[in-house]
Parts: sequence; C-alpha cells; structure tokens
Amino acid sequence: METYADSKSYYLDGDELVWDRTFGRLRNTVVLPPGWYLTGLASPATIETLPDGRVSVYIVNPRNDDVRVYLRARRRPASEK
Repeated sequence: METYADSKSYYLDGDELVWDRTFGRLRNTVVLPPGWYLTGLASPATIETLPDGRVSVYIVNPRNDDVRVYLRARRRPASEK
C-alpha cells in the first residue's frame, strides 16, 4: 500500500477539482477531500461513499501498461455538508 501526494496530478479548474494521472499498479484508489463529490470520470471504476462521507474511486488496471485516470469533482454547497 502506498499513498501519494502529487500536486502535479491535481489542480483547480474554476470551481472544479481535476485529477489527471496515470497508474501502473493493478489496484488504485483515489479518495476525494472531505466535502467534494464526483462530477466526471473517464475510467471504469467502483465508486463508494466512505463512512466519513468522502468519495472513494477504486480503479483496476488489468493491463501491462499504465492506465490514465481523469476525474473531476466539485465542492458540496455549505447547505449539504
């Protein structure tokens, strides 16, 4: 198990958080920060809400090369937190 904090892989595009990275490992999970929800995903994945309310995106890479993971998220309005 490894945890990455790679600021080159994520950035804000207006009011949306963008995650754009390739993964070479078989199993990969991206967990959104608290208060954010998924608005777009360009890879097949399993999406779940964790007990603490964060969104988890689980990606399996069955290939022998890297798989690109591109997702977008928005911050929940204060009234929904």
